[in-house]
Amino acid sequence: QMRPALERLVVRPELISAMSVRYAVSQLDRPGARVALRAIAKAFPSSETRFATAAASLIKTALPRRVVWGAKDTINPKAEQPLYSFAEVDAIPDIGHLPHIEAPDLINARLTGFLADVV
Repeated sequence: QMRPALERLVVRPELISAMSVRYAVSQLDRPGARVALRAIAKAFPSSETRFATAAASLIKTALPRRVVWGAKDTINPKAEQPLYSFAEVDAIPDIGHLPHIEAPDLINARLTGFLADVV
C-alpha cells in the first residue's frame, strides 16, 4: 500500500526503491506519527487561507525568495500560480512533488545559483 502512495510523489516511479518504501512504513510506527499525519491531512484543505496570509506578510519584506516547484506535482498541482505572487518561482518541467529527489543535481545548482546572487 505504501509504494503506490509514494509513487504519486514523483513523475518517474522507478525512483521509489524498496528501501524507500521500508523506511516510510517504519516511520509510521513512530509514536505520534499517524496522529500527526491525520492532523496535516485534516488541516490541508484550509491551508490556502493561511498561505495567503503568510504570502501577504512576505511581500512586505525585502527578503529574496525563490520557490522550486515540480511542474507536474500531482499533490499540490494548483499551488504553483499563487506562489508567483510573492516569490520567484522556478517550475521544473517533468518533475513532481519531490524535486530534490527527482533532480537533486539540478535543484542544488538552481538553489546554489540563487544563493550566490543574494550574497
